[in-house]
Amino acid sequence: MPRFWATVYCDVFKAARKPATLRRILSAIDRLCRFGEGMVPVHDIDQILTRLDIQALKNLMVGFLSHLRTTAQGHSVSADQTWRAAFDFVYDMLKILGVSSLEATRLHSELRELKNLYGQLSPAAPSRPRHITAVPASVISELYDILSLEGHRNPFRSVPEKKRNLLIFEILLRTGLRRGELLALGVDALQWEFDTQLGRTRFWLNVAQDHAEEDPRYLKGSLKTATSWRSIPVPVDLAHRIQHFVDYHRGQPNHPFLFTSNQRLPLSAPAVSLVLETVSRALSPEARTSLQIRGMSGVRPHDLRHTSVVARLQMFKNAGVPLDESIERLRPYYGWSPGSKMPFRYGRAYFETQFTEVWEEVFEDHLAALREIMGGDQ
Repeated sequence: MPRFWATVYCDVFKAARKPATLRRILSAIDRLCRFGEGMVPVHDIDQILTRLDIQALKNLMVGFLSHLRTTAQGHSVSADQTWRAAFDFVYDMLKILGVSSLEATRLHSELRELKNLYGQLSPAAPSRPRHITAVPASVISELYDILSLEGHRNPFRSVPEKKRNLLIFEILLRTGLRRGELLALGVDALQWEFDTQLGRTRFWLNVAQDHAEEDPRYLKGSLKTATSWRSIPVPVDLAHRIQHFVDYHRGQPNHPFLFTSNQRLPLSAPAVSLVLETVSRALSPEARTSLQIRGMSGVRPHDLRHTSVVARLQMFKNAGVPLDESIERLRPYYGWSPGSKMPFRYGRAYFETQFTEVWEEVFEDHLAALREIMGGDQ
């Protein structure tokens, strides 16, 4: 429901934040507001902030912190992000509203006390980070079989929809794009030029947000960080399939994005996840068991990114590239910042698998390499 000061806070003071960040902030503030409305007596956050009622605010924050801790421990989930966003909202709003108050001096002292009391506290329950796991080769092979255009197991109806969903799967697997990056691709994202030194045409994808102002989606296609803006090489066969899709199956929708919904609108983030959920449900019992052994209930877009990174590390190893150099090569390709620890996390996942083949850039070869990911898992 609408919250007055929350709306002011996000529209005026946090307007430069990305939509996904704003959604997290608003979700945390909404939880704080709902908790206050359930207290006896009721603690309405808008009224408390308008009155600058510090004591009522302290009571609300103490109760909310206790509530988050109980929830975190009972459900083994982390509430740290929720607490930090709610606390920052309260702290920032008091500073903003108290600037012209006659009680500014007292308010400043109360704010310092509030910061000392709650600023460093965390309600998070201990949680184990999700293990980075490459999708087993047997599952990758079966996903290709399900998504094949002529296959009887394909759960999608029209030829354009089948072409689109197979291409989504291939791009995610073979380039390791994040879901938001995939959605941000424009119809003009594929570029090429003839390389006179190599004597052949090179293809690449521009991963950018060139059409952000034209994006009507609530969950917009977006790039995670500044280093996510990049150009990545793509193999010839994948480039030809992308261009074939644009020329013959995308249609002429009134938007500049590569992927389109059945309603001729830019494809949404939930729709991409739903494609993989639908295909995962069509997997055989053996494939689902193979995923469950690795703690996976199905294949998500980010699981294909994991598989792409780990397989590319194997390709570098078989080409004789030292591991430290391989890690550095991963950074620009996958859009990681220079100080990011993610390449090392993926590197650890690579050592926990058993590769014996190079992942080449054509399906038959890289599928053969993927079959070795889990030590010969077929």
